[in-house]
Amino acid sequence: MVQEWIPHTHAIRMTVVDGACFTAEIHSGSPAADVDWRSDYASLTYEPTTPPPQVRDAVRAFMNHLGLRFGALDFLVTPAGEWVFLEINPNGQWAWIDDLSPDIAHALATALEKGPDD
Repeated sequence: MVQEWIPHTHAIRMTVVDGACFTAEIHSGSPAADVDWRSDYASLTYEPTTPPPQVRDAVRAFMNHLGLRFGALDFLVTPAGEWVFLEINPNGQWAWIDDLSPDIAHALATALEKGPDD
């Protein structure tokens, strides 16, 4: 797979459960992780963050359009602060971000307890 290089200061993982957004910055600590943060997990640091309102609203609309109650979305943040959307994973991982995982687990349990919206 090939994708355009996006100059960036850090990556973002946003996990969404029933419209609730759990968002973390991913800061790379090595050249390899700067290209693909999954290539050097040991060099990464994470920091909870709040997405810009326009990004949060667009993500919620996108999820609704796709009919998804859960998604893990990846972004890059440019030096100018622009969030560039990369992908959505409808079954993406989330437990590895310690500061967010308890809240995500709670949201998932609540969503399962609630059941489908039909």
